[in-house]
Amino acid sequence: MSHYVKERLSQGRYEHTKGVVEMAIELANCYNVDTDKVFIAALFHDLAKEIPVEESLKLCKEYGVEIDQFEREHPHLIHGKLGACLLERDWGVTDSTILNSVRYHTVGRTHMTDIEKIIYLADMVERGRKPYPALEQIRRLAKHDLNKAMYTALSKSKEYVKSRGQEMHPITDVLLEEYKTYDI
Repeated sequence: MSHYVKERLSQGRYEHTKGVVEMAIELANCYNVDTDKVFIAALFHDLAKEIPVEESLKLCKEYGVEIDQFEREHPHLIHGKLGACLLERDWGVTDSTILNSVRYHTVGRTHMTDIEKIIYLADMVERGRKPYPALEQIRRLAKHDLNKAMYTALSKSKEYVKSRGQEMHPITDVLLEEYKTYDI
């Protein structure tokens, strides 16, 4: 499995992936979550990240991967959905928890499972990440309360993206509402 992923990613992206696997396993152990499922989801989370945009869009159309208008306008976000499709197609993975963890690790979705939250957060806080203002706070929260970590990660991401004059996926506000009771 690792060899398959390594062949499809640049060295830097593969190093990031190894960091996500390590952090995801650490978080899975904090919450007594199935580490085999977490390992697979973390390993494959960025499988489609470096596929060129035109090819990604073509593959989405070819395999019936539904993308929304925001994703069409921001195609760098579709790699999770496409990666889940490729994981199912090439490896026969049918476990919805694993597939959804890959599928929604970029923007999230409502009612995420613990494994989905772990992959989403591990992607943001793996040890190889360049430092950013809330990194240590989110990393610390992720080890103690996934929901508080999700709220903080979402709100800090939104602040950052807005400060750069960019748009967030509309699901962000829906998720902030879902997790608002976990505001610290």
